[in-house]
Amino acid sequence: MDTQPHRIYVLAHTRSASHLFYQLLSQHPSTQATQPRFCGYAYCLGSDNQAPSASAEKWLDAFGVTEEEASEISWQKTLDELQQKVADAESEGKHFLTMDHPYHLITSSSINSLMNLRRETKPAPTITDRKLDLGGIRESATADLAPHSNPTLLPDRFLFSFTPIIVIRHPARAIPSYLRAYRRIAPESSHPDFTVAAAFLPERLVFDAFKSFEESKALAEGRAARVPIVVDGDKLLQDSQGQMKKVCEALGLDEGQISYTWDRPGLEENTKVAEAFFGTINSSTGIFPAEKSAAPLDMQEEVKTWAKEWDISTAQTLEEKVRAAMEDYEYLSQYSL
Repeated sequence: MDTQPHRIYVLAHTRSASHLFYQLLSQHPSTQATQPRFCGYAYCLGSDNQAPSASAEKWLDAFGVTEEEASEISWQKTLDELQQKVADAESEGKHFLTMDHPYHLITSSSINSLMNLRRETKPAPTITDRKLDLGGIRESATADLAPHSNPTLLPDRFLFSFTPIIVIRHPARAIPSYLRAYRRIAPESSHPDFTVAAAFLPERLVFDAFKSFEESKALAEGRAARVPIVVDGDKLLQDSQGQMKKVCEALGLDEGQISYTWDRPGLEENTKVAEAFFGTINSSTGIFPAEKSAAPLDMQEEVKTWAKEWDISTAQTLEEKVRAAMEDYEYLSQYSL
């Protein structure tokens, strides 16, 4: 098994069973994990946040954060804290583990341009790479390589020092699930927050960036390139242990050390975000019973189900977003374990 500490970044689409996956991987005794969605506060609430201003009051209420508390959050502080946590984990010989939704890492100007959205564009944060993660333990993994396409706000050197794990799930399951959770916070399915969160383009962008970087690095080192790890939430829900065996093999970890039971996580308790997005994982004490999610999807039947659950207009909106996401999802799905 690999003894060199990894930096592992779980980059997950919303409602992809990513909290279950993150909980399982963080159960491995060799990992040291942050809270999930580490950069979410900076994206949604910080003084240089990238979320639409119209969403500000909604997110403050959802996260249970005051305006004064939000004013103390920034991208620079978030990066500094993340880098320090990396250094702390590696000083203890641990594999550092963190998780975010990719769209939380991308500037509003980039997202608006790529998705052709007519919504507010926020100034891009000014971030300095203070290299707090190095701590004298390792040199930058990207120091001798040419600059690479990086769709995120994180510095190239820091981002590409991570081993990425992209987590996806079929859009016809992930997007309606997100809407159910989202409507506990905001009732509008047409809001740009929902449009961005439903898309699979951000996951594809970070996958392609890591794939391209690894191919160049492998060429320079005279070895075969490794494809970034992709986990499909549907497969994880069907066979959690089987999927974790494949993930651990790819990471060089011993799957036998993962515990499939745990104490209730209690993520962001007593907030609307917890009620909306962490309810299932927060009430769990172990892996979930296998779902029927492996059954083939019939889009027409799904649309009928959505119309019964909500209304015809919402069902049509969901169908539109699911169909728009399919190309990016299928591209990523071909690489899934």
